[in-house]
Parts: sequence; C-alpha cells; structure tokens
Amino acid sequence: MAHGVFHKELGAINLSDLDLDVREDRRLWESLYGRTVKGDLECLECRENDPGCPQWMFLQLRKGRPIAVHYTTGIRHPTAPESPRHKALKERIARAAQNAGFTAELEARAQDGRRRTDVLVHGEDGLQLRCEGQGGAE
Repeated sequence: MAHGVFHKELGAINLSDLDLDVREDRRLWESLYGRTVKGDLECLECRENDPGCPQWMFLQLRKGRPIAVHYTTGIRHPTAPESPRHKALKERIARAAQNAGFTAELEARAQDGRRRTDVLVHGEDGLQLRCEGQGGAE
C-alpha cells in the first residue's frame, strides 16, 4: 500500500493529502479512479529509488480512503522513522497547548482507527485541533 503515485500526465500525487469531502480533491479522484490503465500510475517511492525499473500501480478505496496498490504483489516500503526534529516539534506543539490551558495528546488515533495525528489539542466545548508537524529533514 502506498500514498504517493506518479501520473504520466499529472505528475506526483500524494493520496494522503486527498480529502474526498473537498470538491477539487473529489474531482481529481473521480478523474482517476477506474479510469487509469497499467502504465498510467507509477509508485513514487520506487520511481525515486530505482528510476529505470517502474512499478505500476492501481487505485482503490479502502474504508473510504484513497490508496494506490502495486500491481506486483509483495512490494513493501519501510516506514521512515521520525527525525529528532519532528519529535521535538510535536512535543513543542503539545507543550504550548498545555501552557495555554488545553490538553494535548501525542500520536492520537482517530476513533475509526484510520488516521493518526501527531498532536491532538482538546479545546472547550469538544473542539479538537489536529496538528501535523512539518519539521523538515535534518
């Protein structure tokens, strides 16, 4: 299962960024889903690691979430560990929320289990703010 694909005409697409409740994202998804053939979508990670050996992909919806799957079974990509900078950024966001009188959770899982948020800040009246640290490479 992968999140990034390279479309032969559109370029790189990060499926994790697609929100099917947003009109533009839904239009993009509908223009691709069920309308691509083998050779249209390439695994972005495989493309970057071994440009001369394309790994073709197809699209699926799993539990309402758009994903790309390799045609070739058995290909797995290791999840990169978090950098010290990213961990520190998450901790700083949580500490700032707590210093402002809110509660914060690190690595909070959504109730449906499909999404993990770097920092979930709990506000008044049930308000929740989900924060994803964007600390870059070291």
